[in-house]
Amino acid sequence: MEGALSIDPNDPKTIIREHREASKSELVFRARPEYKILYSLVNEQNELEIDIHFGFKLFIQGANVVKIDIIGDIHGCMAEFRKLTEKMDYQWENGIPVHPAGRLLGFVGDLTDRGPASLEVADTVYRLWKKKLGLYVPGNHCNKLYRYFLGRNVQQKHGLETTVAELEALPVKERERHSKQFMELYEKSPLYLVLDGGKLVIAHAGIRRKDIGKMNKPVQTFVLYGDITGETNPDGTPVRRDWAKNDEGEGWIVYGHTPVKEPRFSGHTVNIDTGCVFGGKLTALRYPEIETVSVPSSMPYVGEKFRTFA
Repeated sequence: MEGALSIDPNDPKTIIREHREASKSELVFRARPEYKILYSLVNEQNELEIDIHFGFKLFIQGANVVKIDIIGDIHGCMAEFRKLTEKMDYQWENGIPVHPAGRLLGFVGDLTDRGPASLEVADTVYRLWKKKLGLYVPGNHCNKLYRYFLGRNVQQKHGLETTVAELEALPVKERERHSKQFMELYEKSPLYLVLDGGKLVIAHAGIRRKDIGKMNKPVQTFVLYGDITGETNPDGTPVRRDWAKNDEGEGWIVYGHTPVKEPRFSGHTVNIDTGCVFGGKLTALRYPEIETVSVPSSMPYVGEKFRTFA
C-alpha cells in the first residue's frame, strides 16, 4: 500500500522514533502478556499519549475478504443499536447480536456519552469484541472516558457527564467491572483498522491515505479529532478542514465523528455518523456490498449539530 509503514514486530524502532520526534515523548517499556511488545509514550507531564502494540492481528489484516457491518457513532443510543442490527438480520443471543451468516460488526468509536444507555452499549461492544464477533476503534469520546478511568483530571462535559452519572448510580463492584472492561477494550484495540488487504480502513474521524500505516502523534490527533485547524467555531467546536473532499484513493475509508444528515460519500470515503444522539439516524455501512442501512433516532432533533458540505 502506497505510503504505508511496514511494521516489523521485532523492530519497532522506526515507528517509535517517528512518534518521539513528532511529540517529544518519553519512551516507557511495559511488559504485558497479551502483547508481544507494548510501548507507552508519555509526555513531559507524564500523561499517556499513545500505546503502541505489536503483534496484534487486527491492526493490518491480509488480503482476506471480510464481511462486516460498520456502525457509526452510537453515543449511548442502545435502542437504535438493537433496531439497526435486527434490521440487518442479526439475532440477539445472550445479550449480543449474532449474524446467522457469520458477518462481523464494526464500530467507529464514540460508543458512549450524551445518550441514555452508554454503559449498556459499551458492555455489548466489549462482549462482541471478546467473542471475536466485533471490531472496534476508539473515538475522541472513548479516549476521554479512558482517561477518566485512568484517574486523569478530565472535564466532565460534552457528554461525559452523562456516562459518569450512569457509573455513579451503580454499586462499586459494577463500576469497577465497567471500568475494567472498557479499559481492556480500549488498550487492546488499534487506533484504526486496515482490513481486506488495504481495501477497507476504519478510523473514527478518518485518515489521510499517506498516513495509513503510521501511528505518530499528528496521525493520532487526526484519527480522533479530524483535520482540525486549531481554531474554534462560535459554538466552541473545533474548525475542521474537509479532508475527504478531494479524496482520490481506491480503498474505502469508513469514518464518523462529524454528524451529517445522510451518509456522506466522497470519493472512496464514507462518513456514517448520521447524528443518532441528535435526533438523526443510526447508520451502518455493509462491506463489501457498500450499502448503507439506517434506523431513525428516538432522541430530540437538534439541527444545529449537523454539518453540511458544499
